[in-house]
Amino acid sequence: MSSLKWRVGTLLEKNRWTLGVFGAVFDEEGKILLVRTKGQTKWSLPGGGVSETDIKKTPIEDELFVFTLFRELQEELNLLPKAVLRLSDPQFFVSCKLQDLSFVYVLWLEDKAVDVLTPQKEIEEISFFAKENLPLLLGPRMQRMVLWAFERYALG
Repeated sequence: MSSLKWRVGTLLEKNRWTLGVFGAVFDEEGKILLVRTKGQTKWSLPGGGVSETDIKKTPIEDELFVFTLFRELQEELNLLPKAVLRLSDPQFFVSCKLQDLSFVYVLWLEDKAVDVLTPQKEIEEISFFAKENLPLLLGPRMQRMVLWAFERYALG
């Protein structure tokens, strides 16, 4: 097993940390897409955790987090990888208290790709929000991720 995959596997198994990957999708007005999972009150970026299956299925070590991101976006929003024109370099956010390491990517999509995003079975609701109108039900760490995404998106 490769070095990165081994480290990720060790982090997940032995240290009980979670690894998350999230995608920041913007519409043509510069609003960010947030999702609300069924049974949850808080909004978040679409995404989820790196699984053991992701580690085993990823053909190239450096693509582990991108593989997980695309899997999650397809599961949650039916967004296919071919609709993604470009990804930013990831920004990572660490919470020692929660034992969580999360990576956030900004995605640039094909024209009209956001028009066909549909919530799948685990998602209760999706909506686009302007920076000045973010929902109150957004945890502090997720809020930092979202604000970073707005800054990164503005850079193009």
